[in-house]
Amino acid sequence: MPQQMVNRINFPMEIDTIILKNGEAVYEEQIGNEPGRVIFNNMDMLITGFNTIKSRNQKTPVQSALNVHGTTFLMGTAPVEAWFWFPLDHPRDSFNFKANVGVLNMRDLNPIVSKLIPVFINSGEAEKPGYTTFTRTQTIQRDLWT
Repeated sequence: MPQQMVNRINFPMEIDTIILKNGEAVYEEQIGNEPGRVIFNNMDMLITGFNTIKSRNQKTPVQSALNVHGTTFLMGTAPVEAWFWFPLDHPRDSFNFKANVGVLNMRDLNPIVSKLIPVFINSGEAEKPGYTTFTRTQTIQRDLWT
């Protein structure tokens, strides 16, 4: 989790703004011989709130949250605009997430779906799947495809 990475830095550092241009992120999960993959490409991100400066007697930075906002393409085709909020002092590393997703060709999900379960998507389209909110706490809550 990003909070854990920031909190492991043992020297004071504060970065006002981090800009990522034309990046790529790949998420893999493996059950069988080959991993399933979800790819986010043409990623542009703006990151603010990066701070490791701790106040006296605290283990976490004074800054309350790492904020990430950006655009990307899911599997190279579906446009996505996403917002992440990572509180740096949350005991369970919770975070909030919201995304607006454009039209998604369901066949584009085969690189992950077909590797994790015995399913292959032949056709289908999710027209503007909407937004997803996700909060990681003790239990996972999801509101997908609203």
